[in-house]
Amino acid sequence: MCGIAAVVRENERGPLLRALLADIAHRGEPATAQESADLAPLGVALGTNRLPIVDPPHGAQPQTSPSGRYRLVFNGEVFNHRALADELGVPDRGDTAALVAAINQWGPEQAVRRCVWEGVFVCVDTRDRAVWTARDHIGVKPLYRATVDGGVAWASEIKALVPHAMGVIEPVVPGTLTRYRDGATQATTWWRPADHSGIAAVDPAEAVERVADLVHAAVRARVPEGRYAVALSGGVDSSLVLGLAQRVNDRVTAYTLARPDSPDLPFARELCRLLDVPLVEVPAAAPRQLGDALPTVVRSVESWEWHVVNHAGPMTALYAAIRADGHRVTLTGEGADELFLGYTAPGNPAPVDATALAGERLARVGALHRTNCRRLDRMAMAETVECRVPLLDRALTEYALGLHPALAVRDGLNKWVLRRAALRWVPARFALRTKLSFARGAGFDYGVHAASSVYGHVPDRAGVLPEPWSSLARYPMERIFLRHFLDNGYDKADYLCSRSV
Repeated sequence: MCGIAAVVRENERGPLLRALLADIAHRGEPATAQESADLAPLGVALGTNRLPIVDPPHGAQPQTSPSGRYRLVFNGEVFNHRALADELGVPDRGDTAALVAAINQWGPEQAVRRCVWEGVFVCVDTRDRAVWTARDHIGVKPLYRATVDGGVAWASEIKALVPHAMGVIEPVVPGTLTRYRDGATQATTWWRPADHSGIAAVDPAEAVERVADLVHAAVRARVPEGRYAVALSGGVDSSLVLGLAQRVNDRVTAYTLARPDSPDLPFARELCRLLDVPLVEVPAAAPRQLGDALPTVVRSVESWEWHVVNHAGPMTALYAAIRADGHRVTLTGEGADELFLGYTAPGNPAPVDATALAGERLARVGALHRTNCRRLDRMAMAETVECRVPLLDRALTEYALGLHPALAVRDGLNKWVLRRAALRWVPARFALRTKLSFARGAGFDYGVHAASSVYGHVPDRAGVLPEPWSSLARYPMERIFLRHFLDNGYDKADYLCSRSV
């Protein structure tokens, strides 16, 4: 897992690349910072701040393909890299080596489909003098692009591009593959949620069986070989991930964030006692402390939206504790609410409006790169911790998107099919537990319109927000979030001048 950057412009010798990487140094470790390749004859520079996890001795980037044709920097994980290496007949030298070998053998278009992966890459074709960029199906990991003086640049976070962008900063869109050459861009969508959205009437027992199998495979693929952490709330999603992961590799420690009255804490304690898993109880910061840290949180998370920023602040303490204990990898339960309608109020006696709920599911999944995936990536990587999201595995995502919503909202429950699948591995009181948001589960008490956030009372300074940004704020705290957002120059990412959901 890394922070990556690339620059394409004539006679680029690395100064801009180094500046981009310096602003995202937190995404890697000092010993593996600023790894780069000067491809000046091609007008390209590639670089990484690397967090070595898979096969560190052979993981230095940029990686070169077996033929020498492709050079690649990668932020993410390829979970089937061993199988790919076997199929390609190359030594298993880690996931980045397998990815560039797959591109060498099949081309970028087929490689992104044959890899089981989450992440982003920039790949230079030295023969065709083209630069390829790709992003995983959901946008678990980030990548942005901007025009710079004399060329174009990419970086893992918006903040790196702000000082150098000559115009707008654009995201590399999830599920896309782009070829850039001689100033021209050709984009291909290799995966889109809408292609898998539907309301298939599957037998409930069959759906439960299939979801259970897919979740099991997704978790198994993402459990590392060494020590690792699971972020645990004691709700169905994180409990399921912990219950499965511990069966794959018992070198796991659970971490839960808690204030004194945390509703999550008793559940986390009980599950860890049942599973015989060590639990670290991380004290949550007080609202006043979080209020003082708000400018740093907004700079890290690169968002102004209440539902992103409100839950981002408390995560700092959680991932700082995980990092302090020496963990590099954390598994989480993010994504299940979007896939299985966890935001839908259960218990409604009215018939399920399948079309409306399928539309809501599709919109929330399509927005994940701006909401929970963004929050998770930025706040964990601010502490140099890699998060893996098994419940957003591509095969599981595709199956869930095609299910009839009545299999998600059923018998007075949301996420019904996932909860029934979870009963294989965790007791009913965890599988059937009512959903709480991350911050409320940790013990924060707030209301959107009144106390307004986990940050307590934060005074708003005088001044009028510029249009069109000012019209986006729904409540006072969002105005304050917007002020910090604009102070960082993030208005250059004008795609964020809209609501995600």
